[in-house]
Amino acid sequence: MAVAAVWGVLQLSAVSWPTRSVRMSTLLPALAVAVYGCGVATALVQLSYTRIYADRSGQSLVTVENTTSYTVAPWVEELIKVSPLLLAGVSPKVRRQWGLTDFVVVGAALGAGFGLLEAVLRYGLDADRALPRGGGWIIPDSLSPPYVPGLGQVLTTWLPAPFSQLDLGGPPGTETFQHLVFTAMAGFGAGLLWRGRGRLRLLSVLPIAAAAAYHTVNNYDLVGDHHDESGHDAGNDSDDGVRDPLGRAGRERLGRADRDKSVAYVSQMALAPATAPDLRHRIRVGGIRGP
Repeated sequence: MAVAAVWGVLQLSAVSWPTRSVRMSTLLPALAVAVYGCGVATALVQLSYTRIYADRSGQSLVTVENTTSYTVAPWVEELIKVSPLLLAGVSPKVRRQWGLTDFVVVGAALGAGFGLLEAVLRYGLDADRALPRGGGWIIPDSLSPPYVPGLGQVLTTWLPAPFSQLDLGGPPGTETFQHLVFTAMAGFGAGLLWRGRGRLRLLSVLPIAAAAAYHTVNNYDLVGDHHDESGHDAGNDSDDGVRDPLGRAGRERLGRADRDKSVAYVSQMALAPATAPDLRHRIRVGGIRGP
């Protein structure tokens, strides 16, 4: 899991080396900040508001957690993950030295650390139950078990996730690291805020909001998958009771594949507009530093 998180950061770092100024000595500590800082802060915030709302509403804690997982949690997580970049931009030295690419890559490192902590907390104690399959390991806890990719799969995948969710009867595969991509996009927003000028800074809200919104939709789909997996409204019927020839499982498999492809595209959409102005600036001043 840790190898996947670090490898994703290394990939973005390698692709962006002509225009970035931050080095691995900055990116790796950023990953650690996300694990021990952002992750812990998010857990405490979510622990607080879910229990307060459960007590006041009279709903069960499980119901509240399921609902807030796609309504409140994505926005809380994205704001906390990008907060180190918002604070770093207060420093005149950072604003003077960092370009848009640096904010994107450091954001990716923050997302990777956060996602790594989430994966370890979920499945770190299940190593004794893991079963080898397809070059990696599955943890048999449901009909769509989590899959931890092996080293070969990690090294041959663009932005590999620490774990993936397998479809029933589907082949093992490595998904795109969503937390890394979402926070890279939010990092682009932080870069626009601190590096932009005039009205351009107003656009900084859009990438952060887009990351949170995409995160919300993704979590909503995951909750729907678990809802169907539990047996309620399962089967081959569509939501209006009409027989579905593709089947709910097939539609979920296609939907998950489409989501994974779109996440991979988002990473390129965040990096490309960040590197373009930085590259023009480097060419103008006559210096491109090596990795």
